[in-house]
Amino acid sequence: MPGKWYIEQMTFPELLNRNVVKFGTRRAQWWKTGPNTTTSITYAELGIIVKQLTAGLMSLGVEKGDRVGIET
Repeated sequence: MPGKWYIEQMTFPELLNRNVVKFGTRRAQWWKTGPNTTTSITYAELGIIVKQLTAGLMSLGVEKGDRVGIET
């Protein structure tokens, strides 16, 4: 189909927000926590974590264009 894209072009924040709304209850990340155990978070939970992290960085004075390193 010429002229019709099946993949939308969007920024990472736009993509994350779209997925939080569209797939809120679906698993966004899944990782192994032990030999026979796993943990996961949904897109809704990921959206909350990202908003909290963003608010924290903004409260520290981080502005658009600043570079930030995050260690866990």
